[in-house]
Amino acid sequence: MSVRDQLVQLAELGLTDQNIKELLTKQRQLSQKAKETQAKTETLLEEGKALDAKNNDLVLQKRKLDSDLQTEKANLRKWEARAEKIRGDREYTALISEIGSLKKNIFHIENKTLELMQEQEDLDKKWNDVKKSSSKLAKRLEDEWDFVKDDLAQIESQMTDCASARLKLTEKVPAVLLKRYEQIAVKRAGLGVALVKNQVCQACSRMIPPELFLRVAKCEILEQCPSCQRILVTEEMSYAWVVHK
Repeated sequence: MSVRDQLVQLAELGLTDQNIKELLTKQRQLSQKAKETQAKTETLLEEGKALDAKNNDLVLQKRKLDSDLQTEKANLRKWEARAEKIRGDREYTALISEIGSLKKNIFHIENKTLELMQEQEDLDKKWNDVKKSSSKLAKRLEDEWDFVKDDLAQIESQMTDCASARLKLTEKVPAVLLKRYEQIAVKRAGLGVALVKNQVCQACSRMIPPELFLRVAKCEILEQCPSCQRILVTEEMSYAWVVHK
């Protein structure tokens, strides 16, 4: 295979890699908005789970307070009944003190219960807001995926075609040259060749020395851009490349 033929093959391979790169960019852009909505939906679902767990905890606390309240009220009734039968000042004073403590406890439990009930009410409002927001986001997510799914399917098809075309091209390029191209591509945003036009590398926009440009045009040896190190090809080596650019 002549140097010119090798350069033509590399130019076509570079164009194919450029197409794949652009398709991947379009794929990311198309799905990005839907993915952002999906992330927001998942965040709301997690928030809902946290609110649900908090509500369950409040229910358990309220049950405990209700139980404590019933116990304290039962004790209060017992001590009040006993106080009515006592005539001794000392024992009566002690009972009255105990009754006072029980009433304070009951008051405290009732206030705590009211606080928990208010907290539960606030929690219910938040949970309802989360459910409404989740429902809206889920609908929006469905609409956004419906909007892009056909385009994404088309991109997938094009990428499959490009991958198939690339495989055929790599089978034609000598192994040593292919390795060289791919080593450059890894370091240069996935593209190992660059079109040189009017003595300017179109990949990095740097001027190419006249003598280097002449060597590239003669197709006598593979040359690389002094700046970006990509293998240089001319317009006449690949008409398709020029049209694409």
